Amino acid sequence: MGVMTTMFTICLEYLPERHIENRLNFIAQITETDDQNLFRHVLWTDESRFVSNGLPNRRNEHYWSIENPHIVNPVQNQGHFGVNVWCGIIGRHLIGPYFYEHTLNSVSYLNFLQEELPALLENVPLQLRRNLWFQHDGAPPHKARIVQQYLDNTFPEKWIGLNGPIQWPGKLPNLTPLNFFYRGF
Repeated sequence: MGVMTTMFTICLEYLPERHIENRLNFIAQITETDDQNLFRHVLWTDESRFVSNGLPNRRNEHYWSIENPHIVNPVQNQGHFGVNVWCGIIGRHLIGPYFYEHTLNSVSYLNFLQEELPALLENVPLQLRRNLWFQHDGAPPHKARIVQQYLDNTFPEKWIGLNGPIQWPGKLPNLTPLNFFYRGF
């Protein structure tokens, strides 16, 4: 039997003291809530872009192999295309994927939250939807005031994000279950 080796790209980034404090504050906030089953009620969300030339987002890509598979082979194309994907996980329910063509901005993200997300949640049991906590990270469209106002009205005191009732700590790409569930797709 061969020896299993791991190939992955490591991008080291300096983590300022304030980011460490933000992470500790996040843990404190999330463990001090009244909802004992909070982690089961969070709709963990994220967006990603997949491109035809196969170049991965190196921040999140890890490959396990017995030998070096030379897994990334850039090719010259006459053109390339990409697709943007939003996805969520709540409990045992996969929400989406939802595909969109253009770069997400505050208006298109708000439209998604108002028009598309409710339809995507239709198959989630009503009791789970009633207890739902919405989570998103600090992507620029998420920080827009119109988006935060919508979340304040739709999920009062029950959303996680920058300037939300529970602060999402910056520089924390690998906390959500999506980062582990979709890795390798």
